[in-house]
Formats: sequence, C-alpha cells, structure tokens
Amino acid sequence: MEFFKRLKQFYSLNNLGEGSFFLGILFLPSALPISAIFILISLIVSFHISERPYLKNKWNYFILVSISLITFSCIRNSLDSALNETFSRDPSLIWLDMSNWLPLFLLFWGSQIYTKNENKRKIFAKLLLMSTVPVFISCIGQYWLGWHGPFYSFYGLIVWFMRPITENGNLTGLFSNSNYLGCWLSVVFPFAAVMLKDKKSKLKSFFISSLNLLFIYLILLTSSRNALASIFISLGMLKIKFIFLFILFLIFTPFITFNLFPKLFFDFGESFLPIKLIKRFSFNSNSTFFESIRLEIWNKTLSLIGERPLWGWGGGIFPVLYLAINGYYAAQHSHNLPLHLASTYGIPLAISLVGLVSLIIFKSYKVIFQDIDRGSNNLNKAWFISTLIMIFWHFSDITYFDGKISIIAWVLLGGLCSIIRENETKQKPTY
Repeated sequence: MEFFKRLKQFYSLNNLGEGSFFLGILFLPSALPISAIFILISLIVSFHISERPYLKNKWNYFILVSISLITFSCIRNSLDSALNETFSRDPSLIWLDMSNWLPLFLLFWGSQIYTKNENKRKIFAKLLLMSTVPVFISCIGQYWLGWHGPFYSFYGLIVWFMRPITENGNLTGLFSNSNYLGCWLSVVFPFAAVMLKDKKSKLKSFFISSLNLLFIYLILLTSSRNALASIFISLGMLKIKFIFLFILFLIFTPFITFNLFPKLFFDFGESFLPIKLIKRFSFNSNSTFFESIRLEIWNKTLSLIGERPLWGWGGGIFPVLYLAINGYYAAQHSHNLPLHLASTYGIPLAISLVGLVSLIIFKSYKVIFQDIDRGSNNLNKAWFISTLIMIFWHFSDITYFDGKISIIAWVLLGGLCSIIRENETKQKPTY
C-alpha cells in the first residue's frame, strides 16, 4: 500500500512539473511574469523528479565552469573601486547582470526532463505556436487597426508595448523592439514551416499554408535583415521549394517596382508592403548587410576585450566604456553575444559558453540530419533549425536581453541535448 501511495505522489509531482512548464511556454510571449512563475515551479519540481543527478549530465560541466568564471569576474570587478569610481558605476549592477545567466543555466538543465522524448517535444511545439497567437493579434492591431500602447495589466507587471507605427518605424507587436519581434517570429517559424511537409487534408493544408504566409508577412514587416535571412535558412534546410520561390517573388517584385516605378509602388503598396526593408536593398541605398555601424562597434569592443581579457569589465558599463573610447553611436551593447561575454566576463567565460553551444549544435546536427534512422524526424529538424536561427541572430545583434527570448533560447538548447541523449539511449545494445 505504501508503494502505491508513493507511486501516486511521484506521478502527481510529474504532472505538476510538466503542466507548469507547458503553461509557462504558453504564456511566455504575452505574459512573461505569469510564465516565469509557472517555469519556476517546473524547475523546482524538476530537481525532485530528474532521472539523472545534475553532475551525471555531461553538459552541466560547462555550466559549472561558466558559473565559477562569472562569479569570480563579478567579485573581482565589484572590488575594483578605481574602475567603478572612474565610470560612476554602482557595483550592484555587476551582480544584477548575473540574473541574465544563472537562472537560465538552471533552466537549461531543468527543462530537459520536459523535452526528453518526441511526444513531449510535440506538445512543446504546438504550445509554442499557440503562444504566438497573441503576438499575431498585437501585430495586426498595431499595423492595420492603429492600436498603440503601451497597454498595462496586473498593476504594470505585464506590458504590451505596441509602439505607434511612424514613417520610419517598424512593426513591433507586443514587444518593445522590432528586432525582438523579428527574432521571436523567426525562431518559432520553423515549427510552422515543418508542418508543410506532412500529409494532410485540403482544409488543414490551407490553414497551415495560411499560417506560414502570415509568419512570413509579419517577419518582413519588421524590416529586419536578420529575420529575412532566417526565413531562407528555415525553408532552405527544410527543402520547402514552392514557398521558397513564392517568397522570392513576394520580395523581388516590390523591390523591382520600387526601383523602376517608385510612384506606382508608393501609390499601391505603401499600406501593406515592408517599405523600409525594401528601401534597404534599393539600388540607391548605401547600406550593406553588415553595416559599418556594426563593424565600428565590434572593433571598439575588441579593444575593450584586449584591455581586460581574463575577467572583463563587469556588467552595466558597456555604453559608458564605448563612448569613453570615442564610440560614434549610442550603443547599449556590442551587437555580438560572444564579444559581449568576453568584454563583460572575460575570454575564458566566452570560450566556455561558445564551446558548449558549438558542441550541442555539431552533435545534434549529426544525430538529426546525418543519422539515417533519425533523419526523417521533421520535428527534430525544426527544433535544430529554430536553435540555429537563434544563434545566427546573436552574431549581429543581442536580443537575449528580452526575457522571453533568453528563456526560449535555453529551452531549445536543452531540447537538443534531449534529442542527443534519446539517440544515445536507442543505440545502446540490449542483451
């Protein structure tokens, strides 16, 4: 009797953790504080129901090294009174910056139990798509219906920014920045695109095609070149040719019209076409994909890294340092996550985290795309592509500092670890 009682408690705890995790994903883009509460509950439960101790997970060795390096960097920089006084930095900002990393390191490990098999990953993918419905609504309301905020609820805890669309503005939806919106849509898009490869009824096929076109259209309205490149990465890796050709037609027809018949373009397309994105690729534009702004910021960041290569400068100081070395722009960060890690916490920390992510990517690619037995799993392919797009974004921008994006980034990485482990378990010989 005692055995069955304990068994019932175990399954109840399992259900609590899993339910909380999936509710957290469902509320993630639209209500981050509510999502964070559910995810926190799921993490607490995961420590009790995990099938493997923390140190039995080989990926966690990188995390433990990273935690040690960040902690030592924070101690060293907070005690450097000369540095903090020179740049008028409150040492508490150094420790506050740790909140961008330490809780997410725990999420990386704790979430793996909720993505450990294909069925759980399917639930995750469906809920991630459902969670994006409020994002769609906010985008449609902002762009066509003139909604603008910010809108507050729960005493200001939940904010939908909904910035007014101006002549030089881009679509932001409920996010505070068009790049955050572009990153979110780009990362979720592979889970919608992969459904195009499944056999289905005509009605379902029409719905899925419409969903994908909506994703693509809203991504283009963010006017983000990273987001545009992400579309081609998704469709190219999934080998979806017909919609790939449709996007080329959708992009280059307005592009040619804009350059050859500008009056016709503005008379008929201004209300529904991504004007700013098209202008960036016009014949008369001086901009390039890798803007000189980015190159200048990266160059200055490398100079900062060279001055304090081991332990970095600490958090909450980059904008001041950048201007102090004659930076040209009001840069809030380095626009490259590995460079940010190296300048904030030192090169060893950057090597540790970049090494972790690189190993996960290379090993999961082999499992998902090169292993014949696993190669037909389209969901795993979408998972990999989504994670790859997240990484791609962070080489030329840092959207990580939006909590919604950092949470989904570490869950996706943890999910790839689950796919690798699942494959290793199936390859073990049975006797």
